[in-house]
Amino acid sequence: MNQALEFAVVQVCKATTNQPIGAGFAIAPQYLMTCAHVAAYALGERTTQKSQVGRKIEVSFPFLEYTQRIETEIVVWLPVKSKEELQDIAILKIDKLPDGAKPIALMPSYSLNLKDREFKAYGFPEEKDRDGKSRGGSKDGTWTYGRVRDRIARGRIQLQGKDGLGLESGFSGAPIWDDGLQCAIGMAVKKFPERPESKVAFMTSTDVLLKAWQQQPQLGRSSSVNYRIPELAILLESYYRDCHDEIYRAYQNCWPSPRIESSQLPKSALNAVLALEHESYLDLFVEYLKCHLRASRNSQEKSQLLSQLEQWQKHFGVTIQAERSPKVAKNPCLLVKVTEERASFSVRAWLIENVETYNPAEVSGCLPLDTRNVEGKFNNFPELLNAFYNESMAFCQCEIKKIHISLPYKIMDFDLQAIDRQPIPDEPFEKTFGADCELTLRFSERLKSLADLERFKSSKNLEGRCFYNAIAKWQRLRSQLNEPLDRVFLSSDSQSPREINGKAAKDEVLAVHLSKAIAPSNFVSIATALYYAGIPLALWIRSPAQELNCDALEQMWQQIWEKMRGKDCECPIWEKIYGKDRKSILTQELPKKLKDLRHDAWETQDEKHIGNHLSLLWDDPNLAPPDRLLAMP
Repeated sequence: MNQALEFAVVQVCKATTNQPIGAGFAIAPQYLMTCAHVAAYALGERTTQKSQVGRKIEVSFPFLEYTQRIETEIVVWLPVKSKEELQDIAILKIDKLPDGAKPIALMPSYSLNLKDREFKAYGFPEEKDRDGKSRGGSKDGTWTYGRVRDRIARGRIQLQGKDGLGLESGFSGAPIWDDGLQCAIGMAVKKFPERPESKVAFMTSTDVLLKAWQQQPQLGRSSSVNYRIPELAILLESYYRDCHDEIYRAYQNCWPSPRIESSQLPKSALNAVLALEHESYLDLFVEYLKCHLRASRNSQEKSQLLSQLEQWQKHFGVTIQAERSPKVAKNPCLLVKVTEERASFSVRAWLIENVETYNPAEVSGCLPLDTRNVEGKFNNFPELLNAFYNESMAFCQCEIKKIHISLPYKIMDFDLQAIDRQPIPDEPFEKTFGADCELTLRFSERLKSLADLERFKSSKNLEGRCFYNAIAKWQRLRSQLNEPLDRVFLSSDSQSPREINGKAAKDEVLAVHLSKAIAPSNFVSIATALYYAGIPLALWIRSPAQELNCDALEQMWQQIWEKMRGKDCECPIWEKIYGKDRKSILTQELPKKLKDLRHDAWETQDEKHIGNHLSLLWDDPNLAPPDRLLAMP
């Protein structure tokens, strides 16, 4: 993989003969770097001690259009000085890099053990005719290869060439390239003159090159040298084992579509960073990674990585544009889906950024949070919900007020009290999810793609037809309702699943209210009846306490709704819920009203308050992950 090097390397030419005499490389959008002695030779000077700032030399990009010469101006001149580390460096300014050219990445060598690492370099060594006379530097250039040996004095590092051509005259100023790191680790500066057959040469370390750059304030911070890529890669590599899950999820969050399979992930942190940089997602990745690290359980390693990421951002002046930020403006929704897989459960979570603008037909606006597997019983779901909630809060930087939980209809007898009455983490007075959020239930079997809706219309598969019927009924709920309410909304005190299914399966029945408390042992059968009847909306009373007075609860229920809609209501219970503006209340207000009841129950601390015993099925197909995110493993 040489392209990054090829797009940066330049050929430096002698002004009088136009012959190549050395190399250089693009270090920033308007700047090149080479050796001071190469620039001096190009100008016909025999010494580097006299400053050449302001003078012009010509270069070309051999892998782009090497015949086209570009004029540059010397803006920094750092000659060799016996008592100083900065040595033999010239920085050239160019009006604009040609199309296709890109600055090279420099890896600070202080953070690496370079000894015995392999390198390559591209230069323009001297060519000779048949009589042994010099014809000048090679116009086409050539490659050379070798290994890094060790540091010597004044910021230089010794190199050892392999069989074939060594680093000789014409390679001065060339970037010393490391294929494994995909960056430059130094600049070729001189060969060992007394023993050319030894193929010993020297490079100026990147630490010296970067120091030379950073001490030139006139170059401006906006043209900072591009070594942030390898530095971030090395940082992530050192924490990869301890923070693997957070790095993986942040990487997934950056891609708008589709979700990357684990087998398609880059094999190293460096390759991941390079891929993200290529797609301009790198800064967003770092921001997501910080969010995941904050949301995860604290550890010394994660805290250290978080701190170093913030230092990395500060050092390179990284800022996230508002439109690229993972922060959510308003109205986020946490969507949790549970699916049963043999003897275990798979729990997936997504964050819908804004329910007011979200469109499930598009990929944007929905972030996959995590996938967890739960072995055996489903007892630790509240703990998982806490984890997803914390992670969502870290992304949103605002409160989560909507939570949709999708469960298989076969486990709807799960103790739902463990969800809406579960204390929210870090909330004072143990405020519960139900008291603070619009918490609604859904059937996970219905969390399907709407793109294939027509295919389910004539499906021979029973669950496919159930999905189509549920969507059709939901769409009718969102349209103008002209039918009498006692036909549209089924209110039943029956405990018979067959009777409920028989009535709810009718085309005109769009919602169900179960007015008597359902015994937990019986609810899974009733949930099955609601599922196969295609009901998208249902309200019911649950009661784990056998002595609970259902009649008193029903009376309390009606009194509360009458208070909300006005005491003059003398119509059936669904009329009291929806009043005259049925569509508005149905599509916008019902979950809010249920949250208010739960909040009242939390405030009064009355175990028999009806707010402690109400559940809402709210199967809104428009609040679902996009097709490709639904297909994630």
